[in-house]
Amino acid sequence: MRPKDRVRLVLETLLTDGRRDRAVIAAHFDPSYRQWVDGETLDFEGFVAHMAALDAAVASVAISFTSVVEEDDQVATRHLIESKSRDGHGARFEVIAIFRVGSGGILSCHELTRQIEGRGEDRDLGARIS
Repeated sequence: MRPKDRVRLVLETLLTDGRRDRAVIAAHFDPSYRQWVDGETLDFEGFVAHMAALDAAVASVAISFTSVVEEDDQVATRHLIESKSRDGHGARFEVIAIFRVGSGGILSCHELTRQIEGRGEDRDLGARIS
């Protein structure tokens, strides 16, 4: 599978399909995974905690890709996220991310997430871990 296809599949699996448990994450992310998002740094365990926090906060997520560019083992995306919280509030985000993909899965992600619409308390959804 090409790196850009893998990144798209992983984001759709985790976000749109809501399959965020440890086994799914381990199937797509290298154990050495690191993510730098909005000034926060997450390792693999931090990312698992982030996915659990999303599960607790959101009822549904839709993702639409506006740009996906692949060069060697790197994939850059610009995508829009629309989420609905468990208490019914909506939010929209613009995400710009650069992923590095290896044979064992996604190795790293440098990400900037910008809230376009929604409540101020949802601004941290891109990096929330609790």
